Amino acid sequence: MIEEKKAKGDKIVNERIGTRKQEKETLDQKLKELENQLLVGGEGIYDHASEKENALIEAELQNKMRNQRELENRLLQQMETQMQLEDHYNSLQDEIEKKTIKLEKMVTKIQTTKSEIHDLQE
Repeated sequence: MIEEKKAKGDKIVNERIGTRKQEKETLDQKLKELENQLLVGGEGIYDHASEKENALIEAELQNKMRNQRELENRLLQQMETQMQLEDHYNSLQDEIEKKTIKLEKMVTKIQTTKSEIHDLQE
């Protein structure tokens, strides 16, 4: 069960990474298109606009990457918390089962002892 949750978490993280890569490629393509459009207008305009556009795209990309890292960290923390809760539950369940077996044995011993006492009194 823990392996399944880890695999599911890994799958989600990989999907998000793939999405971010696609977004980066889209932004790179937009940048190239804008560069081509500005080339027609002249070198001075191109240089100025290109620098601003590159800075904006870079800032946007860094922001998206930071957000993705935060989401991945939160997801990993949630998965770790879930695994700890499951481990704790399993430990408690094991303890309950062992104590139930012990209690059943004690009840059987008490009944046997009562029966012996009753037999001795007769």
